[in-house]
Amino acid sequence: MVVLPEAELGVTILTNANSFTAKNHLMDGVLRILREQEDVRYARNERWLRLALLGAFTLGFVGFARRMYAWRQAGFPVGFSSSTKNVTQFGVGIAVNAALLFGIPWYMDVPLTQVPHLQPDLGYALMLGVGVGVLDSVLKAFLFER
Repeated sequence: MVVLPEAELGVTILTNANSFTAKNHLMDGVLRILREQEDVRYARNERWLRLALLGAFTLGFVGFARRMYAWRQAGFPVGFSSSTKNVTQFGVGIAVNAALLFGIPWYMDVPLTQVPHLQPDLGYALMLGVGVGVLDSVLKAFLFER
């Protein structure tokens, strides 16, 4: 919702679209028309962003499944090691997952708790993907002696 007191206007846009950017682009377009400003074309990059996220989550799930299978084949060894390599690997894995967990909602301009309600496909994939990513980081860094 935007209020333009100088023009004595208020604008609210409601959409039934599962989109990161449609609401913002529509609002900007309406405001540009009302203010008689130049039209702007927006890049259609949302589809590619969603496909990239789907690809990243798919690769993460496949990597985790392969690592779980290798761990099972090895007899589920547990080898806790606090080597610099393992701690660094764990830290990077956690940082990447935290960046996804908080970065995607920030990009969407939506609170993290509202993502599953507003964008169910992305919200649940994000939560599940980050959960698997954290488990994968633990498995990769600490549990499976190489």
